[in-house]
Amino acid sequence: MRMTGPTLKEVLDPGNCHCRKGFYAPNVQATCDKHKRFLWAHPMNKESTHDSMAFARTRLIELLKEQATKLKEQGLFLVGDSAHPLCSFLQTPHDQQDMQDDCDRVKDAHNCCLSANRIWIECSFGEFIMRWGMFWRTLRFGLVKNGNVISAAMLLHNFIVEWRMTDKEQSGSEKQHFRQFTIDMDAPSQRQMTDLTGELPHALVTDNNEPKPAGRPSMSEKRLMEEGEVLRNTLMLALAKDNLKRPKESGMKHNN
Repeated sequence: MRMTGPTLKEVLDPGNCHCRKGFYAPNVQATCDKHKRFLWAHPMNKESTHDSMAFARTRLIELLKEQATKLKEQGLFLVGDSAHPLCSFLQTPHDQQDMQDDCDRVKDAHNCCLSANRIWIECSFGEFIMRWGMFWRTLRFGLVKNGNVISAAMLLHNFIVEWRMTDKEQSGSEKQHFRQFTIDMDAPSQRQMTDLTGELPHALVTDNNEPKPAGRPSMSEKRLMEEGEVLRNTLMLALAKDNLKRPKESGMKHNN
């Protein structure tokens, strides 16, 4: 999602809110479940901030570190992309260098399994952006209010998702509205906004998920990384034991 450039009163370094794709945008960190409900979000990091750094500055990661032992005992962990650090409570995929010696394809199977679970956050953001027409154009509310708008829209998104899950008597039109999304440029509200702003509606989600920058971890971070590696190896062995691998094209389902 895009936003107008912040003022010097809002931040001392407005340029750091400029993303690599050439516009101002917030870096929104979030987690979700398989129903595409947002469980946690931190909506207003500077866009130039790498995802690993943005996540490291949140209260959530401190809570995860505090509960790391309990999470490990219960076999619970988050799934993240390659921008985040591997640790006992956060599993990330193998990078390309690790994949070079993957002769038996167990690492590829692990990456495929993580990707199949991580896809829910991609779908959540996609559905979230397409649901609310205000995100089809540049947010113009100011830095603090932009964050409040995003948070409020996420809560409403969760309300709709939960209603969709529990209401078994939806009409056909309601099901279509909640499951199919298009940008209706001819809607009166959208035409009015185009006239006011001169900006055509365009739904967009960008990311900043390049591999995590190298750096020297602290002793506690190193311990969590080592435990994350142990968990990763355990998961790979379980996949290999059940002979679970990335499906070949012949085994995939295709729609018309």
